[in-house]
Amino acid sequence: MSKYCGKCDLCDWISDYSDEKIKASNFFLHLNDRDYKLEVNSKKDAIKYYPYLVSIGGSSDGHSTVIIGSEPYIDIEEKEFLGWELNAAIKYWRKCKRNKKEFDKDECLKYVTSWPDDATRKIVERVAKDGDKATFEGIYRPLQNHYRKEWYECMVENGYTEIEAFRWVFGYWLATEEERQKILDSIR
Repeated sequence: MSKYCGKCDLCDWISDYSDEKIKASNFFLHLNDRDYKLEVNSKKDAIKYYPYLVSIGGSSDGHSTVIIGSEPYIDIEEKEFLGWELNAAIKYWRKCKRNKKEFDKDECLKYVTSWPDDATRKIVERVAKDGDKATFEGIYRPLQNHYRKEWYECMVENGYTEIEAFRWVFGYWLATEEERQKILDSIR
């Protein structure tokens, strides 16, 4: 399976496609119950969508039609894990509040997971500070950052500028040079 997520994503689907076969194929992004045609005419174009899961795909006479999901599986999986951890931390926070007990960050970490990482610690910190108003926005898990690094490097190796690759992979279209460098340093 793919080096980006362990599931059948676009990288897997077109791994043996030539640029000619890609050009002869149709690629669509499924979003809000509609399919939007993508301009994918080469491997370089396809790299932008490598970690997107293939929803539907088929080939006939050397022509393929592929429909991918609306966001990279890296992001989907990360939001799922962070959501579980945030919900567990808020559940612990509410239990403390209900029992008029002080919120203990270390106990909360144990309640949330057996293997806390920096992302989990940040979530617990936010819950300690903001209670049930806490969010996981801006928190990234190490495994998903590993996949983002792979994707970013693949884009750069295949002709995208570092800024183009960064904007596409990390979704920070208006990041300052300092913000961009901080994020890139954190995954290297």
